[in-house]
Amino acid sequence: MIKYINYGGADGVTGACHMLNTEFGNILLDCGLFQGRDRKIYSNLEMYFDPREVDAVVLSHAHIDHCGRIPILYEMGYRGKVYGTEATKLLSEIVLEESSKIFEEFSGESYKLFNLENVQMFLDNYVKVDYGKTTKILDNVFIELFDAGHLLGSASILVKIKDKSVFYSGDIGKLNTPILKDPEKITGADYAIIESTYGSLEKHESNEFFDEFKNIIINTLKRGGKCIIPSSTVGKMQEILYLINDIFEENDLKYKVYIDSPMSSKVVDIYEKCKYLYDEDAQEKLNNGDNPLDFTNLNYIITKEESIEIQENEEPYVVLSAGGMCEGGRVIYHLRKQIDNPKNSIILVGNQVHGTLGCRLSKGSKEIKIFKDKFKVKAEIYNFPSLSGHGDRNTIVDYVCSMNKKPKKIFLVHGDRKNQMDLRENLNFKNVEYTKFLKRYELK
Repeated sequence: MIKYINYGGADGVTGACHMLNTEFGNILLDCGLFQGRDRKIYSNLEMYFDPREVDAVVLSHAHIDHCGRIPILYEMGYRGKVYGTEATKLLSEIVLEESSKIFEEFSGESYKLFNLENVQMFLDNYVKVDYGKTTKILDNVFIELFDAGHLLGSASILVKIKDKSVFYSGDIGKLNTPILKDPEKITGADYAIIESTYGSLEKHESNEFFDEFKNIIINTLKRGGKCIIPSSTVGKMQEILYLINDIFEENDLKYKVYIDSPMSSKVVDIYEKCKYLYDEDAQEKLNNGDNPLDFTNLNYIITKEESIEIQENEEPYVVLSAGGMCEGGRVIYHLRKQIDNPKNSIILVGNQVHGTLGCRLSKGSKEIKIFKDKFKVKAEIYNFPSLSGHGDRNTIVDYVCSMNKKPKKIFLVHGDRKNQMDLRENLNFKNVEYTKFLKRYELK
């Protein structure tokens, strides 16, 4: 008999961690960091299980809420392998390195969370798996990875345990995401663990917001303002850059665009190495000599001194800066400098977790606190949840309902209860469970 236990991400969008107990060994699907409100409820330094009893880890993708606690597994005695795609390994190294610096600066937790020896153990024990290739991870246990369309190298995971199968969606991407291929569908499984981040959002497509996004950038620059775009360095920053490249080319704009993240150039190198994963449109651009991640007037900012220099620059510009939810990273300093100027625009992209500064700004806060100082919010604030890498409700419903082999039970995770309730109502499956933290589910 297989038992499924959730150790994170049951009713929130961070800390993803799912255990499959089997007669052949224990398999952990993701082990991510709790952030925002979740971090106040659950501890990042407590696993709620014994890592020494885990036999294999399978990683869906490189975002910190899915990979961030894997180094702690090694700190606590785990000595097994981690399975995932090549791009996920390369990007995870960048994510953990950047997160280490952010945590050290803003919370002082860096050493315990991201001991570099443990990060290296994670990398040394990583096994690269190609999409569509059945891979043995334990006796009588095999995995197959499918392109999830959420981040370069992201995967949905099918675990085959003797004569049973369990499918874990990871994070399902939205359709028509720049650079990425659409999520790859599977034929089915006996049981399915499905994300529900946007279970309440009926529809959002990348191309539907483009005109508004374009007009905000053009109008802000022409009135002499600055566009501040908080963004995660891995994935989201590259997708936004792709769109900005199109805007600047179509409108012959000559303003400066800055990428203010010490790891950004390394991420671009990884994208270049893994460009075989790009979708057809991005491949066509590259074949025509148009690299959307390296264009005229684009400047990568690496050092702190360079970052301070552009913050003092009086000219209009666009800056994408590390710290997508405004909880840390260099974007904090840009906000502190620019948020009280009505000429400027702060453009929030993607999901803003409850309890974060990004969430407060998206809900219209008129005054914010950065470090110990208070600032009036006079800049224009725009929120584009559609720029999230997560599929909407229609995408998830279509994804699940397209399975030829229908799951006996679906476990909803990675979403609050409202999103899970709305998704469940639209799935039209009889046996859909709101997953509970630490509860053991028997998969017969």
